Amino acid sequence: MMDEKNVYELFSELYQIQDETIRKLTCSALVKGINIGGWTTDTIDKAPVNINWKGCPSNLITHIRKVKQACINAYEILDDFYTQNGVPLNRAYTVAGAILHEVGKFLVYKLLDGKPINRHKKELLRHPISGAILVASEGLPEEIVHIVALHSFEGEKSYKTQEATFVREIDEFVFRGTVSGLTKEVL
Repeated sequence: MMDEKNVYELFSELYQIQDETIRKLTCSALVKGINIGGWTTDTIDKAPVNINWKGCPSNLITHIRKVKQACINAYEILDDFYTQNGVPLNRAYTVAGAILHEVGKFLVYKLLDGKPINRHKKELLRHPISGAILVASEGLPEEIVHIVALHSFEGEKSYKTQEATFVREIDEFVFRGTVSGLTKEVL
């Protein structure tokens, strides 16, 4: 079982969420997702970002951290443009959304004989939806639930807040960089 201390060690970026309530709820959602998924301190580094790319060099923790880092860096660079254009980004929502956007993957993958596999029929409840349900159950604001739910292709034809668009595009950019040059295998 993972606890808050373990999660803060994995995601020290949680401290960059300045709103204490959102920070605590974000940590709680991570703890819940990791534990429901059956991940432990011994197995968490085997949680995959994706199982369809042969030789993927990244795990889920690294992917989440890189998306969060890229979001914070881009936020620092671009926030003044968003603000001057009348669409300021909410920093707490953006950072929490970047940290939580893949929390559903802790629920949809599991280890079998030391290798990650899909826990259920992946077509039935993809990670953005299972993640959004989890995040909502922890009491996070609907704006953060919205980011989690729409960060993947589920958000292609949906209305998205500026924060959801921001996290989604950076997630896609980071993921493309992660799998660039690799061969996709449909499992």
